[in-house]
Amino acid sequence: MRRFRLNTLILLAILGLCLLICGFSITTTYYAWDQLTATATGTVYFPATTDTTAP
Repeated sequence: MRRFRLNTLILLAILGLCLLICGFSITTTYYAWDQLTATATGTVYFPATTDTTAP
């Protein structure tokens, strides 16, 4: 029983880590795409812009 509980704990930890990495990569991709489209349309306001033409 103890071994089963340990295996379950390890499995849950790995699953949580995978979900965390997936969520992080999705979020990063979304923000990168948002920055890309913002740069393409010429409206760069977030998070910190290096565009000197922005008000």
